[in-house]
Amino acid sequence: MLLREVPIGWNWEVYVEMFAAGVAAGAFLIAMILELYGRGRSPIARVAHLITLPLVLVATALLVYKLERSERFWHMVIQSENIPLPILKWWSPISIGSWGLMIFSAFATISFVDALVSRGYLSLGPWNQNSTLHGGRYGIFFAIPSIIAALFVAGYSGALLSVTAVAGWEDTVFIAPFFVGVSVATGAAALLLIDSIRKLTPPDEVEGLTRFSTLSVIWQLLLFIVLAISLGGAISHFVTSARTILAFTLAIIMALAALPLLYFKLSTSDQVRLGTGATLVLISGFLFRYAVVMGPQHEIE
Repeated sequence: MLLREVPIGWNWEVYVEMFAAGVAAGAFLIAMILELYGRGRSPIARVAHLITLPLVLVATALLVYKLERSERFWHMVIQSENIPLPILKWWSPISIGSWGLMIFSAFATISFVDALVSRGYLSLGPWNQNSTLHGGRYGIFFAIPSIIAALFVAGYSGALLSVTAVAGWEDTVFIAPFFVGVSVATGAAALLLIDSIRKLTPPDEVEGLTRFSTLSVIWQLLLFIVLAISLGGAISHFVTSARTILAFTLAIIMALAALPLLYFKLSTSDQVRLGTGATLVLISGFLFRYAVVMGPQHEIE
């Protein structure tokens, strides 16, 4: 029996990009939910505002790098023969995804600037430290479309896989929901990990984020079960190499190991306990994305 690669050529750039974009979308989604509850200026929300844009820039850089002609990346959103007229190919998942990421990037940029303004690093007329977008009267109007954009980015890569003609990917529509679950879990974990290092968030907010993170990990695992059931016999396309089998196994083990660390108060300090649990969730999410992307790209002859 020989292992050969499917000639699609999606390697580390793809699953790292999906991971970075997923963490960004998950963290931003949490911040926008906090905005709806009137807590858009909370330390957790502000951390999400600050980390989303850098993660999106990393994801975008990897996408551009992966193109055959990287210098033509702007052709995905601008008509090359009619600059600067935009172009949207509604029948093309790549074109729709490019626009979705660009719109999400715009929301992330505004929130990033708002976080800098709130810290006194910037002042743009009426947009100043005493009057910021988040936590203000217009925050909720910003949050609603931002949530839609974040959900799109969180699930888009999974939807793209499902419409790609590769055995395994094309056999289910549940990759996108699973990736949304991974995004939310890793986004919450990233915020929890940063907070365990900074130690600036009030205990009640940390407790709320911890409960949310625990539930998101459980939900992620349930979505993985749904994905596996939906594949039926096609699940064999995801476990054709020892590396992907190991990745799936470690991802499940780490997610399960994180649950008691996030839920129960153990003898170690809260910062160490929560930081360890959050790290396990992040690694688990990365391994899930790696296995889903790379598994079906191999075939047994």
